[in-house]
Amino acid sequence: MPEAWRVAGRLTADAELGGTFENFRLDTTINGSTLVWTGQPIDRATAKAIVTAEAIDVTSFALHQGVGFLDGRVRYAWDTGAYEANIKGDRLTWQGTVLSPNDTQAIFAVQFDGAGTVAQPKGRATLDFALTGGKAGAFIGAGEATADLLGDQARIVARLPSIGALINADIATASPYDYRVNAQLDRFELARLQSKPK
Repeated sequence: MPEAWRVAGRLTADAELGGTFENFRLDTTINGSTLVWTGQPIDRATAKAIVTAEAIDVTSFALHQGVGFLDGRVRYAWDTGAYEANIKGDRLTWQGTVLSPNDTQAIFAVQFDGAGTVAQPKGRATLDFALTGGKAGAFIGAGEATADLLGDQARIVARLPSIGALINADIATASPYDYRVNAQLDRFELARLQSKPK
């Protein structure tokens, strides 16, 4: 796993292994606290998973970040790449770079429900967010986006009310990721992106 995607912090796991060498079953419970993932703090995390030769089934997981949370269930089959996922989060925070280094904080809610394969992803994701800080916070503010995964392409619709933007995009889900984007803006002001005189 790339270093940027590794989890740092304290994790404990309890596991029970049974079955045969060809048909094993691993039941595990994971607990973590004071974690950092992709540069973002996570106060605590819990997960229960069943691992077999066919699949990993994360029957439940929950991440807590202050008053924010993310929870759900994910199943992934090793050989076929098939997945089923139900994920929901609310009042989550993210601090990072949008228009200038480490300039923006986001508070967001996210939901995903889908079943497909890695090669042909299917499902629907929704995102509601509010940006503060830096030029991104002043320019973009709040918005919402929906992504429908249709197998060979993703259809994305985003709305940014502060600049009157409606963005529609169709993006292929496989390399070279061909895309087509259409944007309508009726309150776009270039002056809002310019630096203030010192």
